[in-house]
Amino acid sequence: MRDGKLYKELGYQNFEDYCETEVGIKRRQVYNYISIVEKLPEDFVQPVAQIGMSKLYLLSTLSEGEREEVMQTTDVEKVSKRELEADFAAGVPLHYNLAHRHTRMRYNRHASA
Repeated sequence: MRDGKLYKELGYQNFEDYCETEVGIKRRQVYNYISIVEKLPEDFVQPVAQIGMSKLYLLSTLSEGEREEVMQTTDVEKVSKRELEADFAAGVPLHYNLAHRHTRMRYNRHASA
């Protein structure tokens, strides 16, 4: 639809207007979905689809090697989207930062007891 500009045949000037009117999806969400489809292999998306579109989009911004490292070292189902964003932005290896955070949380629980 987008690449072939088929939306023009339906009377739309651009792809974004088509998506919002016909499908009911805003521009940013459409391009997040497209990024996931274009950058992540289908055999990767199928088994982890339950983690949600936001986390899948974040994973689509990584290289294949970085994505593999994250998937091997992080339980992406349990970590929040915000934690993933913060760790990606900081450039800190995700498994290190999460392990440190969990250790700190455990220490704070024991210290307050």
